[in-house]
Amino acid sequence: MVSKIVVESIEFVGPKWARTQRIEIPSNEGVKIGKDRKNHLVVTEALTKSPPSREHCTITVERENLFLQDHSTNGTAILRLNGTNRSLIEIKGRKEPIFMTDFIFLGDGMSGNIYRVQFVH
Repeated sequence: MVSKIVVESIEFVGPKWARTQRIEIPSNEGVKIGKDRKNHLVVTEALTKSPPSREHCTITVERENLFLQDHSTNGTAILRLNGTNRSLIEIKGRKEPIFMTDFIFLGDGMSGNIYRVQFVH
């Protein structure tokens, strides 16, 4: 049984990538990401190419699987890494399963903040 969802925000700082935020939320709550201060992860517009929405997206656990629900105007992108293959899945207003090797980008395409999601049993 999944007990916690762990989300890390990763940004390019100087010559390297750096983790800027890390949160752990009980899995029954889900994780809310957006520019409203009521969210678990608050995103500033300066860090994204496309402005984030107040409630941009939500990450939830359903039957031991992670899902990302987009609530935004500009959409959310998932970079899916599968061995040597990679694909960019752009979602807008819908729910998509996410995996522990995926990276999440707010807005259109691969820009702005990057999020990595894990869960703890």
